[in-house]
Amino acid sequence: GEQTMTSVRTMDLSEYSDKAPAEPVHLLFIHHSTGGQLLAEKGPDAGKDCIYETHPNGGGLRLLLEKNNYLVHEASYNSIIGDKTDICHWNAKFRDQMDSILSSGNQDEKLPGNARNRIVLFKSCYPNNAIMADGVDPGDPDSCDKTMANYRAAYNVLLSYFEKYPDTLFVVLTAPPLVEPKSIVVDRIKVILKRDDTVEKVGRRAREFNNWLK
Repeated sequence: GEQTMTSVRTMDLSEYSDKAPAEPVHLLFIHHSTGGQLLAEKGPDAGKDCIYETHPNGGGLRLLLEKNNYLVHEASYNSIIGDKTDICHWNAKFRDQMDSILSSGNQDEKLPGNARNRIVLFKSCYPNNAIMADGVDPGDPDSCDKTMANYRAAYNVLLSYFEKYPDTLFVVLTAPPLVEPKSIVVDRIKVILKRDDTVEKVGRRAREFNNWLK
């Protein structure tokens, strides 16, 4: 049917090669909980600071990347780079810590010699999908008020930093989705009161924003 702002948009990546790079490529993933699960192999909960070797929800991404000549590093809880991963934190992090990000291995450990991360993945956790209002453009990239305007401002400002590093690929992973609240009654009351934080409105904003981000 006709595509709407809230439908999921696919991306055609067929023009890009799926061959592994000829030389090893350093890759840093800045994440918290669900990012560590995405990298881990499926198995028992084995890890620290949400950096897992195995996890019941393991997605197996680390092994797939390593098989394709990527050297995977992680920054998560209890590291300087991995601290503060909400959308309102990205401006300060990439503005003030870019050199450390590009030269960091696991948990702030410096990469050997002059090695640099050629790929930087970063993601916020699921609470960031609870976009509570549309907000007013142009928005504030450092505001932790969860509005569409502030979120757009936060990612737009990153472009000015990323364009200074044309040999580095920066990849933002959209925040994982929320589940419906346990109390349907509370949401119905919010609907009656015409509040902005109903399930329907928050869900619409999340889909609309992530489509915009893509």
